Amino acid sequence: MTPSERLAHDGHLIDILWARTLRRVTRTPEGCWRFNGAVTSGGYGCVGSGIRSQTITTHRLAVLHRDGFIPAGMTVDHQCHDTQTCKRGVRCEHRRCCNPAHLKVMTMAANNRRKVWMPPPAPPLTADELAALEAEKVALLALLFGESAA
Repeated sequence: MTPSERLAHDGHLIDILWARTLRRVTRTPEGCWRFNGAVTSGGYGCVGSGIRSQTITTHRLAVLHRDGFIPAGMTVDHQCHDTQTCKRGVRCEHRRCCNPAHLKVMTMAANNRRKVWMPPPAPPLTADELAALEAEKVALLALLFGESAA
């Protein structure tokens, strides 16, 4: 039995752990609740479950607090995950989000399908590419305001 399954039977412990979690949360402008405590090797926020030194991820705890349970075989997906700002893998800031409104219970297959459609982040621009973009911006502004681009 996983810590999530054990915790689902103890609403009082869930409330205690959730209160502990909220003390370490920073709310971002995007609405995420970023957990600033311990993280797993995968980059997910985690707290001690109080059960034999096991931990539980904060996003799963948020769903347990909200729904009371997570059905067997289901996973919790971060709906706030944004491919424009994602750093991928353990560096992904969305993995620390524990805002219940941003979390959805779904099958692992659905979660994996959702990942498939996320394009990899674009590589950083080189200095030459940045200079070309800046020159293009200056030229467009000159056209817009009727001035020379010199």
